[in-house]
Amino acid sequence: MSPGGRNQAPFALGIQRVGTLICHEDLTGQEVRRWLPSATLLLNPSNLAWFEGSLAIGQRLQIVRMRALESGRPILRVTNTGVTAQIDAQGRVLGRLPVSVEGVLSGTVQPQQGVTPYGRWGDWPAVLASAMCVLLAGNIQRRRRMIDTLSG
Repeated sequence: MSPGGRNQAPFALGIQRVGTLICHEDLTGQEVRRWLPSATLLLNPSNLAWFEGSLAIGQRLQIVRMRALESGRPILRVTNTGVTAQIDAQGRVLGRLPVSVEGVLSGTVQPQQGVTPYGRWGDWPAVLASAMCVLLAGNIQRRRRMIDTLSG
């Protein structure tokens, strides 16, 4: 047995291409970006049994909603004890099962194509904006010290 390659293609489901975010892979946007632009929808099977009874169950649903927004793709989330949900490409929960309730969730999924700004550039705009803020704050601080030195 050996692992497959790092860059796997989405699996075909009819004419759709499905990317998978297995368990904790929904926590980072980079995991979502690797499926873009080829995947038309995302599947997130998760075992959240160790979070049962904690705030993490709701937080994880919020996180996967953010991944839908970042990717512009609907996400079908299937959990054993968490929140099984259908999330559209705008991050809206279209349907869900209660926590820790066995059942079937039915709905219609609208696959999406294209690339969002996050899908194209990832975290770089936020990293660059943060670096510019740090440089600006340092420059302001340096100027204040210079003014204090000249006036003192």
